[in-house]
Amino acid sequence: MILRTTDEFRSAIAASPFADRPELEPGKILVSFLAGAPPREAHTAFDRFKQYPEEVHLKGCELYIYFPNGAGQSNLPWSSLEKLLKVTGTARNLNSVRKMLEMAEEMEKS
Repeated sequence: MILRTTDEFRSAIAASPFADRPELEPGKILVSFLAGAPPREAHTAFDRFKQYPEEVHLKGCELYIYFPNGAGQSNLPWSSLEKLLKVTGTARNLNSVRKMLEMAEEMEKS
């Protein structure tokens, strides 16, 4: 099971490498919450995906991917990414992550 606190949701949103690009559609930005920190070699191995239009960034225990053509149109080899990370995760688009943060904040108020 992968859990995040309200503060961790806030931090993940703020740490997004796409945070300073408001023109990007949040539904095309995927945040993968990882169960733990990937091995060091995973941080440098994403260069092999540069031929794809997607932008892939690993920050701590989150993997951020921007799908300019939408995830459904992507040819990015997901199985290769999973093998590089060597850690499980669960992914949501940025709209969903923001909604989960709202829900968590409401729960804290009660």
